[in-house]
Amino acid sequence: ENPILTDEIIITLGTDQIVIDNSEINISILNGSSVKGVAGKLKDEMIRRGFNINKVGDADREDYQNTIIKYSANSLKKAEIVKEYLSASYNNLEILEDPMLLTDIEIILGTKNDQEISI
Repeated sequence: ENPILTDEIIITLGTDQIVIDNSEINISILNGSSVKGVAGKLKDEMIRRGFNINKVGDADREDYQNTIIKYSANSLKKAEIVKEYLSASYNNLEILEDPMLLTDIEIILGTKNDQEISI
């Protein structure tokens, strides 16, 4: 059974449910590849899905291989939602905690994902 993508994903923990709306996830998108415009293109797609994109720019270098999803302390569930969303178009995803991160999620787009975004 294929789940239908919506603007919120419900995470079930025992008998409790936590609802995290996409608009509650603050995201920075950084281009870690040499292909221009991929971060902006992903930003447009994610905004259409209701995510809150607060920064788009270039990463510290252009030779990241995999796309990395960094998450701040207490944002693991948000990172899992973002990973699930990105996995439709990106296949080399890494997820890492970064306690120093000033936003919920930081996505660094890698070179192995220089493909058309079809989300």
